[in-house]
Amino acid sequence: MYHSEVVRSLFRRPPVRIPAIFYSYQNRGQGFEPGLEKGTHPDLSPAASIDFRRADGMTFGYVAAGGHQAGGHQGSPHFAHNGGEPWKAEEWMYVQLAPGAWAVYDFNAAHSSGPHAYNLTLRMRALPAEGSAENGAEGPAASKVQVSIAGTEQNCELPLKKSEEFLEYQIECTVRPGHQRVTVYSMKETVQLQYLHVSIRD
Repeated sequence: MYHSEVVRSLFRRPPVRIPAIFYSYQNRGQGFEPGLEKGTHPDLSPAASIDFRRADGMTFGYVAAGGHQAGGHQGSPHFAHNGGEPWKAEEWMYVQLAPGAWAVYDFNAAHSSGPHAYNLTLRMRALPAEGSAENGAEGPAASKVQVSIAGTEQNCELPLKKSEEFLEYQIECTVRPGHQRVTVYSMKETVQLQYLHVSIRD
């Protein structure tokens, strides 16, 4: 049976949702960078708590409280969705980007020719470092990420609202057909990224 959504996911052809934990598998400094951890927060999961891409030095956590329970304990992600079914809420994970950390995501712009407008939707949560003021001089939107599209010189800074919930932020970009690289860079405070959704604008 042909599943168009599975094919789009495999080849990352929009519309496609890319789980944030599946950032580039290129080496550190090319596909990702853990950055420097300047502070912690009691809600942030330690890197050692989840058995996934340990050599990268990135930090991962479960979006839902409690997370995925594998064999009676939390720690081993489950990706055995052989039927192409969507992930359950308790299976979703995030990648944590400390200030200065970044991750690269690839997709293939499949429109026929010329530049075309796309929407990038990022689902994220921004939390202040432990001991910092909840509402500093810059207010509740003090956290920022930068999103850049390689080859098109498009850079966009997104101010994020500090929230206990994951929120969606949308930007528009214009790209030509072919392979695209999106870099998400944490500029201030710690950011948790759940997924990117790429869609073609009508």
